[in-house]
Amino acid sequence: MHHQRILSIQHPKYQQRSLYEDCIATAVQSHAPDRAVAVWQNIAEGLIAEVKLKSHEEAVKYLNKARQVMAKEKWEKEWEKCF
Repeated sequence: MHHQRILSIQHPKYQQRSLYEDCIATAVQSHAPDRAVAVWQNIAEGLIAEVKLKSHEEAVKYLNKARQVMAKEKWEKEWEKCF
């Protein structure tokens, strides 16, 4: 519980939810890579919508995770279509 409190103080409200979603996406990336990519893309889109430089920098981290999984799955063409 203390850990959650620190996270909510340090990050905007969206970030705490993103942390849980990120953990889930990380856990399922080998079994459901398409779902993990969708989760990370959704997190990134939410962060980008905040229109803050710090949020955009955070979004890049999630997009990189999605890109890595997509590259591993040989989905480079899909990456180029999305971004």
